[in-house]
Amino acid sequence: MSAPTDTTGPKAPATQSLIAELIRSYMDLKTPQVVVYNQKWKIPNDDQLYITISAVGPQKPYGASAETRLSEDGSQLLEDVSVGSSEMIGVDLYSRSQDAVDRKEEILLCLASTQAQQLAESYAIKLARIPLTFVDLSGVEGAARLNRFHLAFVVLRTRSKTTVIESYDKFEKPQLAINP
Repeated sequence: MSAPTDTTGPKAPATQSLIAELIRSYMDLKTPQVVVYNQKWKIPNDDQLYITISAVGPQKPYGASAETRLSEDGSQLLEDVSVGSSEMIGVDLYSRSQDAVDRKEEILLCLASTQAQQLAESYAIKLARIPLTFVDLSGVEGAARLNRFHLAFVVLRTRSKTTVIESYDKFEKPQLAINP
């Protein structure tokens, strides 16, 4: 994974995108095999393992704060605003072969890995290591069996933004004007 540029601000990647990249890298999968959920995405008709990452339910903010401080050189007044939220992330594994059955636990290994910890530190997130649900949704689809597993886990994330506050601490030197 590349070094982040905006880790907690408005331009930081979405949580689903971060999780998708983490799983893709950890499980050594190709880019088309791990996708952020899109309603138009269809499971390809081959034997490879496919994974979709989605938001499950609403994002729940649990705290917000605003603090002011001086810039490092003391020339500007800055406001740091942050919000903490809880997100439920869903991961679905699909395959027409045994891959989903054989590799489903790798998601749990991924969440507990050093790579996941480094991602969390870089983007001010906390990944739950144990999912809330881990359900076998396999079933017959047409003439073949589709192996499908769904798991959901919580991600705590902090987003923040720093802005310059206009201040009126700079005044022109007063001049005394006397009428002659």
